[in-house]
Amino acid sequence: MMDGKKISLTDAKGGKAYVTIADVFQSNGVINVTDAVSLPK
Repeated sequence: MMDGKKISLTDAKGGKAYVTIADVFQSNGVINVTDAVSLPK
């Protein structure tokens, strides 16, 4: 979800994290760096 000019993620418990570095290419794929830990359902 866009929150102004930032991309925010909401986890299963309602915690919010913001993407700080997008599209980091690694040997096994692409990752996005966030400023918090997200918990799955």
